[in-house]
Amino acid sequence: MRRTPALSLLVALSLAITGALFWRAHVSARRVEQQASCTSGDPVACTALCSRDEPGACATLGDLTRDASPDRARAAYELACAAQVEKSCRELGRLLETTRGGAVDLAAAAQDYRKACDGKDEESCGWLGLLTHTGLGVARDDAAAAPWLDRGCASGVGDACFAFGEMAEKGEGVEKNESRAGLAYSHGCAANEPRSCLWLARSVSQETRLATIYVRRACIKQHANECDDVVYGPSPLVDPYFGGGALALRTCRAGNMRACLQAGIDALGDVHAPLDYAAATDYLTRACDSDPKLGCVQLANLYENGLGTPTDSVRARSLATRACGDAATHIEHQWKCPVPLTLRTGHGTVNGRLSSSVVTRVFNMAASGFPACWKTRGLTIVNGKVGVKVVIDRAGRVALAMSTSLEGVDELTADCIMNVIRELRFPLPEGGIVTVEFPVMLGLDTL
Repeated sequence: MRRTPALSLLVALSLAITGALFWRAHVSARRVEQQASCTSGDPVACTALCSRDEPGACATLGDLTRDASPDRARAAYELACAAQVEKSCRELGRLLETTRGGAVDLAAAAQDYRKACDGKDEESCGWLGLLTHTGLGVARDDAAAAPWLDRGCASGVGDACFAFGEMAEKGEGVEKNESRAGLAYSHGCAANEPRSCLWLARSVSQETRLATIYVRRACIKQHANECDDVVYGPSPLVDPYFGGGALALRTCRAGNMRACLQAGIDALGDVHAPLDYAAATDYLTRACDSDPKLGCVQLANLYENGLGTPTDSVRARSLATRACGDAATHIEHQWKCPVPLTLRTGHGTVNGRLSSSVVTRVFNMAASGFPACWKTRGLTIVNGKVGVKVVIDRAGRVALAMSTSLEGVDELTADCIMNVIRELRFPLPEGGIVTVEFPVMLGLDTL
């Protein structure tokens, strides 16, 4: 049977259609396979799909390469953001706020956040609010920033919560409302924003247990250095040993070197911790490695006497010299540095409901302000003692500071020391005023 031209054309067309359908099915199956691979975290599959203008794949590619290859992630996020994938606009903004993935471009970051925020990505609203509140990349406008910060806070952006809390507390850009501020700080603390937790701790400072919980939340995790002022500063907010929590030890492990110094000293024999020379060596080594003024002398004496570590006099001398240079002295197997102040609070008394360890820590931190009392007058104090009496009122302020006795210290120096003490601040005492009496010893001592 001879084929007519029309029949041949029909057969060819049929074969072409069949082949196209098979090829389309093959491509579709391959695409489904690539989509599955991309969803499972295969950047190669995501790259292939992204190159074919699939915004979802571009978004996933950005997430997969953000840490290892920020430049590649930025390009992928740009494609996804252009296709209205709001989360990618937010992530692109985060990259543009840093040098990762190219030069910093805060103005472009603000535009991307705005695009995502308009698309109902609430977290982006928080980041946009922060830029607008600080005037970075855009004109500062607290009134415009406030609602964005509020929305971002509700979505878990801790920084937005703290910023909105401050604005509500001060009445900047939003009506002054302490209750609303407190709520924002609560949300911020729940999101592990340390400044929010510390604000809450200060707001309940009379409730020691609750204040300590907030301080620990701020300090123990990735925010260990936030402890410096509230626990180890001149006016500590909480007692680090309240409830046996040993905050010093825990924050040392989280990276706070001043806490490591305290943990090391505690391990040398303290009512709050058992004697453990090996642990003391570990903690003091961490502190000393970060700053020669933190723990090097104590560590030198451990090496000198073989406590918690093999005896090594050469290492001990090196550590002592590192701490105080040529001024280091060696007396009866102990290295010492000349220091302007030693507080012998063990021979003093604390009358009232305020932890003696907190009182001790406040006065020890105040020591840095004392040397000016004689150095500015060209004096050098080698040895001396000032008896001190301090009355702390219900607000934690010094209501009275007076010298009760002087040995080797002139009155002008003693009056200056009292002036420094009058500026100290303490946690709020429980149940009334507190009276403290102790001697301030000036001279050489083992740090």
